[in-house]
Amino acid sequence: MKRIILAVTVLGAAVAWALQPGLTSIADAAAERSNSGASEYGIDNVHSAVIFRIKHMDVAYFYGRFNQLDGEIHWDADDPSNSRFDLRIDVESVDTNNSNRDDHLKSPDFFNVSEYPHITFKSRSIERRGEDRYRVRGELAFHGESQTITVDLNHTGAREHPRSGRPLRGFETVFRIKRSDFNMNYGIDGGAIGDEVELRIGIEAIGE
Repeated sequence: MKRIILAVTVLGAAVAWALQPGLTSIADAAAERSNSGASEYGIDNVHSAVIFRIKHMDVAYFYGRFNQLDGEIHWDADDPSNSRFDLRIDVESVDTNNSNRDDHLKSPDFFNVSEYPHITFKSRSIERRGEDRYRVRGELAFHGESQTITVDLNHTGAREHPRSGRPLRGFETVFRIKRSDFNMNYGIDGGAIGDEVELRIGIEAIGE
């Protein structure tokens, strides 16, 4: 009987403590964290893509890709201005379905991979522009040059992974740059290879 009375007393004290104003239970604290909207994500390279388009001989558009994208994303759904993107493309992974052309692109005529092995993007500001639409400003760096660019970003979806239960988020952006702004001028004179490059980046990010 004494044990029952003691257990009831302890339970009553715990309930009274939990109901005090300003105090939060462990379960409530966990729920508050999960609803905050701020999470760390890594890039799932297997389900992400970097595609580029450039004009050849001022006649037709040619497409290629980079096969290796990694980086980190801090995403705050409640306050996008608190979000960050830090992305890295491995230039060695350039793929145009032609090994001779790929080797030329890696040479000093173009990317100069031995000296500049990565293309990087670091966001500086993010603002909401509508439902699932954002404007991102940041620094794009490659070939030894850095330029501030502004891109439109779409948030393409979110869910939990069906097996691991880890959170997934998707993003996509399409934007254009001039390679001459990054001191990559080979083939521009005479129009053999265009100056403007269109980039399409699709990201699947998985929560840490």
